[in-house]
Amino acid sequence: MRSSVILGFLLVGCVSDLVPPPAPAVHWFSLDRTRVVQSVSARPSTVSVHLESVEAARHLSDRLVRRISDVEFTVHEDTHWVEAPVRVLERSLRRALFEERGLVSDFLGDDLVLTCELVSLEEDRRSAPVARVVLHLELSSQFRLIRSKTITKTVAITSPMIEATALAMAQALELAVDAAAEWVAP
Repeated sequence: MRSSVILGFLLVGCVSDLVPPPAPAVHWFSLDRTRVVQSVSARPSTVSVHLESVEAARHLSDRLVRRISDVEFTVHEDTHWVEAPVRVLERSLRRALFEERGLVSDFLGDDLVLTCELVSLEEDRRSAPVARVVLHLELSSQFRLIRSKTITKTVAITSPMIEATALAMAQALELAVDAAAEWVAP
């Protein structure tokens, strides 16, 4: 009897080791910080711009990215963006250029063509924790590059909580979009 009780406890212990632990909770964050559109230009602009589809570096998908060295990144396995960062960037650029700055959207690209690449959207905690966004912009006309610029914006991460990281990344993206709009239409 005693040996069967001990055997029962051992079997329960073995079976409980076979049951996997529960999956960690997945957290979803939004980069899109809805803001009231304020027109910077007093009257509609005569400048027309075609915004080509915005591209993103391959490692920037639906997960939050952390830089762990000068050449290495990792992703947070349990945190995701609600929407691809490149789509949020494209919508924010359109809002900043066409709604706030009053530029004319030229779908044919006859005048100015703006291309934008989201090079980096990352958390960097190697020293002082920051969120960093890097955009590369090119403005061209009739297959001729007029000018290009790389914009880097960083925002301090104020807490070790992942929510603070996501908020800082959204703020850095917003600052980068504002700088891009200012560069295109000062």
